[in-house]
Amino acid sequence: MGWRATLRSIEAANRQAAREQDRARRAIHRKSESLLRETESASQQGRRHAQRIVEGIVRRPIQTLGLRYLPESGFEASPIAIETEQFSLSLSGVYISSDSDKLDKMIEPSELSSHASRVEVLDFVASEFCTLVAFRVTNTDPSYRIRLSWLKKSDLRESPVFLIDERNSEYYYPIESSLIGEVVADHPRVGIIAFEPFRHPTDEFTVHLSELKLSSERGRRYSGSLACRSDQLESAIQECLRRPPLLGRIHSEIDRVINRTRSEITQARASALKSQSGCCIAIVAAFGALGASLALRLI
Repeated sequence: MGWRATLRSIEAANRQAAREQDRARRAIHRKSESLLRETESASQQGRRHAQRIVEGIVRRPIQTLGLRYLPESGFEASPIAIETEQFSLSLSGVYISSDSDKLDKMIEPSELSSHASRVEVLDFVASEFCTLVAFRVTNTDPSYRIRLSWLKKSDLRESPVFLIDERNSEYYYPIESSLIGEVVADHPRVGIIAFEPFRHPTDEFTVHLSELKLSSERGRRYSGSLACRSDQLESAIQECLRRPPLLGRIHSEIDRVINRTRSEITQARASALKSQSGCCIAIVAAFGALGASLALRLI
C-alpha cells in the first residue's frame, strides 16, 4: 500500500472515530436529559402525594396516621410512605409515652361514672395536627349497651365531648374518633378522640362530657369535666406552634434528595463525556440515589 492509500486509511479511521465519539456524546446527553426529566417528574409526583397526605392528616388524623392507644406503651401511629417510581419518603409518626410522661400527667377526676358504667381519660398528647385524648369506656350492665355516638358529624361544635382551655378562654372541638359502635357488658372499649390542635400554650385543659347516655335509666344523662394537667404540656404546645408546616418540611426533604440526584447525574455526565466509557452505567448509578428512604417525625 502506498503512502497516499495509507493516509486515506488513517483519515477514514479518524473520521469513523469522530463519528463514534459524536454518537457516544449524543447518547450520553439523551440519557442524562431523560433522567433529569424523570427526576423532575418524580419531584412533582411526590409533591402531589404529599399534599393529599397532609390534607388527610388535617381532616382525618386517626385514620390517615393509623393512630391507636395501647395502655402499656401509649399512642402509636403507623408510618406513612410517600412513594414514586424513583424514591420513597417515610413519615414516622410513632409516639410512645414513657413512665416519666405518665407520672407527669394528672387527670382529676379521672372518670365520669354511673351506677353501671365508667368513662375514663387514660392519657393525652398534643401534636401540631390535633390533640389526642385516650378514653376507656366500661359497661357492667348486661341488659344495656352504651352507644358511642359522641361526635355530631353534621356540626362537630355540637358534639357532647370537647376540650376547654380556661386559661386562654378557648374551646377545642373533636375532629375524629376511633370510639364508635357500642360497649357491651364486661368488655371495655379503649379508643382515641382527636380534637382540634391547641392554638395557644397551656399547661392544663378540661375534657368536658355533656349529657351522655351511660345507663338504662330512662331519661338519665350524665355530664362532667375531667381536668388534665402536665408540666410538660405547655412546652410541647410551644414546640408544635414553632414548627414549620408539615407540607413545607416534606417539600424540603423532596427537594434535598432531588437536588442531590440532579447534581450526581450532572457529574456522571461530565465524567462519562470525559472518559467516553461506561457512560450509561455511571448515570444510572447516580439516578439510583433517588431510592433513599427519608424520615420525618409527625408527633
